[in-house]
Amino acid sequence: CLGCASAAFGWNGSGTEQDPYLIQNEQDIIELRDQINCGDNEYAGDYFAMTNDIALAGDWTPIGTEIYQFRGHWDGRNHGVSNVNITSTSDTVGFFTQISDNATIANFRILSGQIKGDSIVGGLVGLAKNATITNCANAAKVEGKAIVGGIAGRAYECRITRTFNTGQCSSDHAPNRYNNYVVGGLVGFATNTELNSCYNTGAISASGNRFYVGGLLGEASE
Repeated sequence: CLGCASAAFGWNGSGTEQDPYLIQNEQDIIELRDQINCGDNEYAGDYFAMTNDIALAGDWTPIGTEIYQFRGHWDGRNHGVSNVNITSTSDTVGFFTQISDNATIANFRILSGQIKGDSIVGGLVGLAKNATITNCANAAKVEGKAIVGGIAGRAYECRITRTFNTGQCSSDHAPNRYNNYVVGGLVGFATNTELNSCYNTGAISASGNRFYVGGLLGEASE
């Protein structure tokens, strides 16, 4: 990944729970993304906190890849990110591509934008595995071919609490390699995932046949 090895980052804080790395502007988020996407550091167990709302400029490249994931703790402190505009032909798409291994996202909002991907598409995160999402929200429009959710496209063994979606979620059922065509207001496809005090007011739509569509979950399994 060109440029990553020399990428400098100067977040205030030390990355502990008591003294988290402070995310104060778009460049701070870009620096985090570049470190993760290039495999330099997945920040397992490290803490990040936003200090204010942040507006993104231009198209957004998600934080994380299908190989490298965010494994830390993100606290929005009731702030959010606006203009989250993603147009991708890849699977696993969201503001965060993937979060895993006891990662937490809390008190965070996607304020606006349009997020498009192939499959496993979510407003907050494409794929969440063994993670916790608390007091979060999405207002961006989310679109994909299959496995679409306002908060997460797919969730494995996650805990989602006091979280809601107001953004429109849709799927066009275009041909792809997945057999599951699901759309949910919060999560497209949830496995061993617990939802508490969550809701959706966003419009849910799907075209074609063989769809599972739900206000909160498109499909759930143990």
